[in-house]
Amino acid sequence: MTSEPARTGQHRHNHDDPEQWRDAAFVGEWVGKDDGRPQDRVQVMRDALAATGYGGDDALAAMDIGAGYGLFASEVLRAFPNATVTLQDVSEPMFEIARERFADHVSHMRFALCDLGKTAWTSEVGGPFDLAVSSIAIHNLYDESLIARVYKDVYGLLKPGGTFINIDHIGRVGGAEGQTRWLRDAGFDQVECVEIARNLARLSALKAG
Repeated sequence: MTSEPARTGQHRHNHDDPEQWRDAAFVGEWVGKDDGRPQDRVQVMRDALAATGYGGDDALAAMDIGAGYGLFASEVLRAFPNATVTLQDVSEPMFEIARERFADHVSHMRFALCDLGKTAWTSEVGGPFDLAVSSIAIHNLYDESLIARVYKDVYGLLKPGGTFINIDHIGRVGGAEGQTRWLRDAGFDQVECVEIARNLARLSALKAG
């Protein structure tokens, strides 16, 4: 999750109030509703991870941006059991749910409580990373300049040869053209945008070695 609210009334939703993500009752209700949706995303995550070229035994350093309760992070560990995943989010209640749900993997998880909308977040997550992933999170910044800056931040946190995967509602800000341009402007190579469903796409980008 991110803490930056929508910039205009056109995009504002109830979950754009940053303080709500720090409220355990609100987060619990949101996760309960989201439980009916992840299966549609899990296969997309698995396909994207399989296409990275990393081996199943690789001891990757990975990061899940806007990780929420850790769905994508858990899929990273399913694909790469020797990986260590840093979950970044602004919501401690989300992290509490992640620790409970993925207790069998928690020794491979590190939690970085920080605000993606602030430049200081990069100093909180550590790195460098072989792999960065994100799902249904970055679009919540709703600000083109902020998203472009986050992509530059991610580029700087990756090792040479590292991969970034973002599964998101890109139609809500930037569209395919804008999103791929921001990734290229950040320095990424082999930028790809694949439409998954209406308003949902998988972005993948490589940091040259």
